[in-house]
Amino acid sequence: MKYVCNFIAALAALLMMSCATSKKMAKDTEQIRVDSVAEKVAHVEDVAKMVDITRNEREQIIITEITFFSPDTTAGTPPPEITIDGTGKVTGGGNIKAIKQTTISKVKEEKGESKETAKTETNKDNATIHKQQEQTHVAKESKNPVMWSWVIAASIIAVLVLLLRFRTPIFTWLRNILAALRKILD
Repeated sequence: MKYVCNFIAALAALLMMSCATSKKMAKDTEQIRVDSVAEKVAHVEDVAKMVDITRNEREQIIITEITFFSPDTTAGTPPPEITIDGTGKVTGGGNIKAIKQTTISKVKEEKGESKETAKTETNKDNATIHKQQEQTHVAKESKNPVMWSWVIAASIIAVLVLLLRFRTPIFTWLRNILAALRKILD
């Protein structure tokens, strides 16, 4: 009995020493982010337009001359009828002596030009600086393992004390249960 009590006391002391204080976990982080953007845009637009305004005028005059012989009035034949393209019919006195065509052409050309120029220049400068600072401090306490150690230690000690105090009735009860199980199995 003395050895059992010493064993229980040593076990309880060992369990109590293993339970340390809770640990604190701390984490510090700091981030600094600097973004810098510089932008320079130059846009030059040069537009030139040229329009040709040349005018052409053409005139054409056609003169047709027909010469007839003097008409033969004794024969009693009607005068001949001549069709000229684009102008119509001509009736003459007698037979045709000669046909003369004169063409007069006149070309008139006026040259002209229209010019238009435009120049556009655009400059744009832009600078942006962005600074972001982020600081994080996290401190948390880990769960308390001491509480569970105390609960387990107290329950082991309580079981051992109950076994020592009531060992005879407990062992008798266990022997009866095991004997009943042996009869059932045989």
